[in-house]
Amino acid sequence: MPKIYQRAAAKRDLVEHFVYLAENANLETAERFLIQAEASFNVLAEQPWSVHH
Repeated sequence: MPKIYQRAAAKRDLVEHFVYLAENANLETAERFLIQAEASFNVLAEQPWSVHH
């Protein structure tokens, strides 16, 4: 699997979204967000040209 590189700003954004969801929804929702974000990054790494514009 190709390596996924996340810039520091992207990592900060993910953490900020996680904290927001944990505080305003619940921890389960925040964790699900991170899991789905990682899954999306993996799909993009495997098939970068399959994203529709």
